[in-house]
Amino acid sequence: MFQAASISKPVTAVAALALVQAGKLDLDGDVNLALKTWRIPVNSFTDQSRVTLRSLLNHSAGITVPYFPGYPAGAPVPSLGEVLNGAPLWCRALARFELSAHDWFALCAPANTAPVIVDHEPGARFAYSSGGYTIVQQLLIDVTDKAFPELLEELVLKPFGMTHSSFLQPLPKNVAQNAATPYRASGAPVPGGPHTYPELAAAGLWTTPTDVAHFALGVLDAWTGRDTSVLSQATTLQMLTPGLGDYGLGLIVRGVSPHRRFQHRGVNDGFVSSMIVFENGDGAVIMTNGARGGELASELMQSIAAEYDWPDGQP
Repeated sequence: MFQAASISKPVTAVAALALVQAGKLDLDGDVNLALKTWRIPVNSFTDQSRVTLRSLLNHSAGITVPYFPGYPAGAPVPSLGEVLNGAPLWCRALARFELSAHDWFALCAPANTAPVIVDHEPGARFAYSSGGYTIVQQLLIDVTDKAFPELLEELVLKPFGMTHSSFLQPLPKNVAQNAATPYRASGAPVPGGPHTYPELAAAGLWTTPTDVAHFALGVLDAWTGRDTSVLSQATTLQMLTPGLGDYGLGLIVRGVSPHRRFQHRGVNDGFVSSMIVFENGDGAVIMTNGARGGELASELMQSIAAEYDWPDGQP
């Protein structure tokens, strides 16, 4: 098993859209009206425009925190609310002193990233935000009153046949034995093993290349209308319609028919993954357990693209 990193985002998006179909979420309503245990702090930007589920999924909500570094094995892990509230500014400034994980958590708040807030007008521009997907995580928990791993198992993993996947962080011991060891760019293993990511919606999926392929084919089948048991074709067309830039609702969407495709990449500490699927069914999933895995994935993708005559040669 590998950490899928940001490939967790499209999986989360499918779950959110399934709840929209079920009438439990409003794609274009003010998410603060649906959030219960935590709300997006109101400021001058939210006074101008509301944050919606659609804008969170396509990274146009003006939300901060593009990336989460995770928490070293054995370190205290913050709650979801603590992640959303973030670490104080003075505490984040200590990062430049290269404190050990033990010293950091002795001095600082549990979270190791900034507060998740709106820092520019929602809907004004694309700004990639893992923080935005962490809000989606809280939203899904609030509207269903279910634990996120359980909910995603029910809405996405099981229906798409992802039998070797889990959003549990960290993995239970009986499952962790199947996890790949992550490696840094130096070639040394990540100390203590994989980081823990409580930001499940943004970066928390454990999975395999085969299971990611099952997911991709599930989205493709919904897109073409072959199987609409999870998402309707109309909903999937919305998912695969780019917003600001080339990002749809959880997936990057590029090309024109007959070469349209959706794709995503993921990077966690010691893990790099890439997924691309064309509307004709061609595609590839590459998952690596090394920080330099992106270089390998790029070479492999170029070879696959040449073999299958993909139009751009490189996703």
